[in-house]
Amino acid sequence: MKNKLLIVLFILIQYNLLSQSLWDKLSLPLEYNQIMGNDTTLLDLETIVYNKEENIINLKYLYAVRELVDKYETEKREFLLQNLLTVLDTTKIITSDSLIYELWYLAFENDMIARGYLGDLQAVDGMKYLRNHPRDTEQVNLTAIYYLTRVGIYEDFQTILDLINTSNSDNGYSPCYLRYFIENPDVVDDIKNILIPIVKYNSKTEYDFLVSCCLEVLSQIDSVALNEALEWGFNNNEGKVRLWFFDQVGKLNKEDQPRLSRMALLSETNVELLSYYLPAVHDITSKNVSAKYSSPNWVYFLNELSNTMHHDLLKKRISYFRTNFIPINEISLFDSSQQIGYVYNLIDTVSNYTWLGDLNFSNELKNILTTAKTNLQNGDSLACRVQVKAFQDLVDNVYKDSLNTDQRFVTIEGWKFLYWNAQYILDRLPKP
Repeated sequence: MKNKLLIVLFILIQYNLLSQSLWDKLSLPLEYNQIMGNDTTLLDLETIVYNKEENIINLKYLYAVRELVDKYETEKREFLLQNLLTVLDTTKIITSDSLIYELWYLAFENDMIARGYLGDLQAVDGMKYLRNHPRDTEQVNLTAIYYLTRVGIYEDFQTILDLINTSNSDNGYSPCYLRYFIENPDVVDDIKNILIPIVKYNSKTEYDFLVSCCLEVLSQIDSVALNEALEWGFNNNEGKVRLWFFDQVGKLNKEDQPRLSRMALLSETNVELLSYYLPAVHDITSKNVSAKYSSPNWVYFLNELSNTMHHDLLKKRISYFRTNFIPINEISLFDSSQQIGYVYNLIDTVSNYTWLGDLNFSNELKNILTTAKTNLQNGDSLACRVQVKAFQDLVDNVYKDSLNTDQRFVTIEGWKFLYWNAQYILDRLPKP
């Protein structure tokens, strides 16, 4: 414990010496212009801060401080440090007017946040005071606890645990505040062990804020635990709740979503929900979802599904997808030689799915790519380009001519994967 306190003290001293921000500043609220009116010049703002008594009551003081910090942080730093509140006026605390007390309390909290942003260590003591003296309407001052954790003061972890263990419905979202402590390695395992059961036993509706924020915290501390919670939620629910967990997977671990799509499309009994497990073409091409939704394996799965299912709406969506999707450029991070190797192997893939017919045709395509790769390795990128273009044209011509009796054929799926991946190589090669 002593060592931790020394570390925190050292950090605070460094912040003070370098005048670095202890934490982030507050943003201006949407009602700023409505509250401030025309009192927005630098002189107006300074005057408002000077005249605290009247302007705390009308809320202009809070917004003037935020505006000065936001726009005049360097120019007016000393002015702010000299004129912001340093202590909470106790005469306001004991006033019989609860609104006045509330406004002065908020002003002091606002100023401590501003001081912390300006690198003033007084802000830490101010936050400790606020933490120890929450408003009458609050059981704890969560704002103060949050800002203290920003400077490595984690001594209020037990306070949050007590909130979680309290049955008071007002504290129903208290597990979400565990995110304040995720940078403290001493409690990460505790946080994980608290959140996973909450996810499992509070998934009752198609949207659950508590479960959502628990998943968000898990995503920041332990990907394995997150995946465990998501998998449990998907496998142990049905209908809209199951779909909700599927959507969470898309937000937090989208590469696992295609696997769950397969499971749902094969097992979901609610016909109205089936289509939600098949992403739109736009989402795939815009890379809003996993690139696996654009893989040959996924397209083959959809074709097989369409042949065996009897839901007309989903069959139409699959047909639309099959016609309109364009394979994502998954090889953009490869060099041109690796890209050619990828397309070479892709020939076998589309052949295995019977999207390309005739062994001689397959070998002809491979020979063209082999020549292209040799040209590239010899430093002749223009000759390589000629070969890749010849490959693309041959695929295109055979696809367009597939109605003839020639044994060679390319289906629309095979054409899409071979043609477009050849185009991605051409996009990288110099033009003559």
